[in-house]
Amino acid sequence: VFPVSAATGLGFDDLLNRVIQMLDTLPLQERYEESPAEVEQHITGYTVRKEEDTYIVEGHSIASLIASVNFEDHESMIWFHATLQKSGIITALREAGATEGDGVRMNDMEFDFID
Repeated sequence: VFPVSAATGLGFDDLLNRVIQMLDTLPLQERYEESPAEVEQHITGYTVRKEEDTYIVEGHSIASLIASVNFEDHESMIWFHATLQKSGIITALREAGATEGDGVRMNDMEFDFID
């Protein structure tokens, strides 16, 4: 047990010294080469329609696609765009008349079309 005080900072030196000692006793970690995960998302049975100024993409696989994307993460967005390309959704949007910057809605997610 290491009594410490966040208010005064007392006791942390002893605690940290013990942690350092314990780290030296841990087994070495095996390192693996990082490789990008290729997760295939099968998007089928969707439709594209225009409603006012927004293109709507609907279908049974769309909800799971949207749930698979972290819209705050750059790599996840790259995967999302690649999945839209592979599944033909980008082509279907183009064929429906979508151009760069047009609004697209998939379930509750709305974004600008990027070709």
